[in-house]
Amino acid sequence: MTKKKKTIHTPEYRALLALLRERRRQSGVTQVEVAATLGESQAFVSKCERGDRRIDLIDLLRILRAIGVPPDEFLTELEERFPARSDARRRTEANVTSGRVRKSS
Repeated sequence: MTKKKKTIHTPEYRALLALLRERRRQSGVTQVEVAATLGESQAFVSKCERGDRRIDLIDLLRILRAIGVPPDEFLTELEERFPARSDARRRTEANVTSGRVRKSS
């Protein structure tokens, strides 16, 4: 039995972290400023950006708000970094909504 790789180490998660850092820097906001807005320490923000602390959806939304980046814009940009995976997901969703995917018994 093979051990499943933790999602925090996937290329997708690393891309999320890289994009988050890029967008924070583009916004001209420091980790200290993000931390102050969140009521957290600078170390918290640094650990999130480095991947030492897993970012959940609520944390992501709070950080995006702190750096002034709309979540839908961020997610669109993130998804564009993985077009092959996005295309496969769209095909699967289309098959599910059209009833082409069979349930296993």
